[in-house]
Amino acid sequence: MAGSQSSKRVLDLCDEALGLPAAERDAFLASVCAGDERLRVSVDSVLLAVDQAGTFLLGGDDTRLDPVDLTGRRIDTYLVKESLGEGGMGSVYLAERHEPGYAQRVAIKFVHGHLLARELIERFNAERQLLAAMNHPYIAALIDSGTTDEGIPYIVMEYVDGLPIDRYCDDNKLSIRDRIRLIQKVAMAVQAAHQNLIVHRDLKPSNVLVTADGIPKLLDFGVAKLIRPDEADTHGNTTIFGHQAMTPDYASPEQILENKVTTASDVYSLGVLAYQILVGERPYHIETGNHRDFLKSVESLTVPKPSTRLNTIPSAELRRQIAVQRATTVERLQRALQGDIDNILLMALRQEPERRYATVAQFADDLGRYVDGLPVAAHADTFGYRAKKFLQRNWLPTGAAALIMLSLAGGIIAYATQAEEAKRQRDMAQAHALTAERTVGYLKDVLFAGDPFRSSENEQTVADVLTYAEKNLQQQYADEPALKATLLSALGDIHAARANYERSQALSAEAIGLYENELGTASNAAANAYRIHGLSLYYQDDYQQADAFFQTAIDIYQQTEDTDWGGLARAYDQMAMVQGNIADEQSALEYYNLALATYREHQLDDPDQLISILTNIGVANMQQGKYAAADPYFLEAIKLGRESGTSDAYMAVMVSNRAGVQKNLGHTDAATANYEEAVQMLERSLGPTHPETITSQTSLANHYRQVGDLGSAAATIRKAVAAAETSLPEVDFIASYVQNIGGAILCLGEDVPFGTQLAEKSLAARRALLPEGHWAIASGEGIVGMCYAAAGDFDKAETILRGAYEALRESRGEAHEVTLATRERLHELYLAWQKPQLAEKYALAP
Repeated sequence: MAGSQSSKRVLDLCDEALGLPAAERDAFLASVCAGDERLRVSVDSVLLAVDQAGTFLLGGDDTRLDPVDLTGRRIDTYLVKESLGEGGMGSVYLAERHEPGYAQRVAIKFVHGHLLARELIERFNAERQLLAAMNHPYIAALIDSGTTDEGIPYIVMEYVDGLPIDRYCDDNKLSIRDRIRLIQKVAMAVQAAHQNLIVHRDLKPSNVLVTADGIPKLLDFGVAKLIRPDEADTHGNTTIFGHQAMTPDYASPEQILENKVTTASDVYSLGVLAYQILVGERPYHIETGNHRDFLKSVESLTVPKPSTRLNTIPSAELRRQIAVQRATTVERLQRALQGDIDNILLMALRQEPERRYATVAQFADDLGRYVDGLPVAAHADTFGYRAKKFLQRNWLPTGAAALIMLSLAGGIIAYATQAEEAKRQRDMAQAHALTAERTVGYLKDVLFAGDPFRSSENEQTVADVLTYAEKNLQQQYADEPALKATLLSALGDIHAARANYERSQALSAEAIGLYENELGTASNAAANAYRIHGLSLYYQDDYQQADAFFQTAIDIYQQTEDTDWGGLARAYDQMAMVQGNIADEQSALEYYNLALATYREHQLDDPDQLISILTNIGVANMQQGKYAAADPYFLEAIKLGRESGTSDAYMAVMVSNRAGVQKNLGHTDAATANYEEAVQMLERSLGPTHPETITSQTSLANHYRQVGDLGSAAATIRKAVAAAETSLPEVDFIASYVQNIGGAILCLGEDVPFGTQLAEKSLAARRALLPEGHWAIASGEGIVGMCYAAAGDFDKAETILRGAYEALRESRGEAHEVTLATRERLHELYLAWQKPQLAEKYALAP
């Protein structure tokens, strides 16, 4: 056995050395054979035999094996034009095929002469036959093959005029979703190779060229190896033979460590490639100067989450450039990568081949499921993953800030007793409850004083207080895990209320860890921790994981003997928020109604929570066009808010929502008064450049437009646009909303060029932020079409408006207000164009 392993080591090193230029072989062998003179002698002997075998096969004169330059040579029907590149395995030339009535540009690869030992020739011929049978639109096609007069094999491939995939994506500023679709096509090519018994082994950007029309082509199977079905490994993957040729930064750990290479190796390399294309940086960089250090570095590789990789780039300008190349901002790029993309790429890049995706096709399928908003197979190695279908929507209610308001009163005070129940420290429960009540009460009073949705006072500096509280907690309660978990949850809740979502996530995760590993999860306190963790994920747009944690919280609340009904009502309320994003408004409404029923059935004393539930039910009804049904909920919420001294910021949310209902019910004057009052409240409490203030101003401007007060509409929207430009990212949902309404208002006559510019900016942002085919994109196209009609470009307006109208009919239905608005714009276009028959066709029924 030892002899077999020794022989394998010698042959492996020979294969590796033969893959290097002759000038580099000696240094390589000196490094890998250092201290083992016997190994070096054995390798040198085999290399000499290979050289002699090659000379014999070619007739003796080995100076012909590696021609320096073949430019100008005619090989069969091909005229070699210029060199395209050279590597350790061979040289590639651009050539032209000339036959009567036929011309074609091709790429010809000549194998280096030092690789022409008999076994290598047989292997090359076998690979050539497999490539000939591998017909795939995303693989550069094998056109021809042969042997030169000197006996050098060559293959003629399809010539691909394109850019490396990473450059193509960046130059064209492809969004994350568009990049994923391109990666899927590359994966299809790799899977096709696997099905034809070939493992590529060298997947990297330069081996995937993308043509001008967006078609990827997988190139260079020069280091690919044939799959040997008689060498299945213990994990069920198929192994290959041959030397370990690779590009280290993209190679799998098993390639670098000279272990068995399988199709899972291509999964890993494709994962590195996808990571670079999506994130803008490879997950790591391997230093290859010293062979032993090189191998040691591979064994200790850790792959950072894609969503955190940008933070390791020291240059803020480079981070911004990476985001711009993906048609987004740094913050939104990190959020887009967080969650499913983190899990998908980390699964592909696991050190152990058996823990990766079983096939490239599964990897590609998970990426596709992410784009399509479906559950993915990949999951983090944490608390578990349960996802429902995901549908990102573009609903931008002025009541968005309402979703920030949390109610800790009541539930927070109950944490301590619940924690003791989990730990059964009944003899200390009373003392701990009093300590927790004092601690949490103090934190609540101090920290919420700066929350504009709870207090009318000015913002206080609380970062130092939070830091002290966390540090003191870790020290004071290190030996009391039940109380520590309770207070970690409380701090996580406070951070969530103050929009410090990452910190909230970390603290609630620590609490969950204590419940899962020490205390048990069958308690209200554990349910609260899961709920708070879900909330932190929701506000970071990780809806599918938020859904999983909220569901876990609900299950625990329902199964405990002494249910915390306030906590369960909050969990229902917050689960409804998630359902509005991953399911539909009706599903959200069902959870909101469960929250309200729980609150009223158990006579909970928490006005803030009741206001939140009532407001959310009103919004959910508005989203379904049920304005009469929404109105009583808003009325009750406003009444409770005024009675309980709710802050101006949150009162503005409720008043603005009520205005929207009144407008749609035909109560125009009352709606105008409420919209104006809401803006004034927000300007007082949050300032003129706060996103909520800008959103409310935009709603007021749109209302002015709809009631025919175009002067007030234009003045108000210009104010909102100016504030958005100074305070919001360029690619942003709220900014897109402002620009969209700005285009609709200004293109009515006051400033058509500027209005058109705003509408096009809004549409570009929606295309970058939303999945292809989303109804809000078609709605934005309708505004752009309206602007072109106002400018007199009727042909272009017609094309855009008709496309938008058909898309909205399909996605929202004929009777939806957005569809009807676009139909009305078509009617107005044809009236202005003096095409009465078409105008009549699109006229709305009286």
